[in-house]
Amino acid sequence: MSAKLKQAIQIAQSLTPMERLQLLQTLSELVQESDRLGTQNQVFWNPKPIHELLQEQKVPVIENLNSLAVDFWQKGESEEDFLAFLQQQRKSEPIESL
Repeated sequence: MSAKLKQAIQIAQSLTPMERLQLLQTLSELVQESDRLGTQNQVFWNPKPIHELLQEQKVPVIENLNSLAVDFWQKGESEEDFLAFLQQQRKSEPIESL
């Protein structure tokens, strides 16, 4: 038994019964939280296979690329016009303003 643990037990012996219960509850919560973090850590470092994730997340299968087409592109606006506009916006708005 470490010196710190012996000291903690000595201090705990001087507590009232209600304070001891509060201490036990707090220690129990700390242990549970530590266990939860351990589980979360294990889940993070051992990811699920991609086929399981696909089943869980119900990722739609794109069978027709036309279904991804957008309808908000203005007629007569070329790709070059859009890129020039985008470049101008990036120069005029500093990142800090975002």
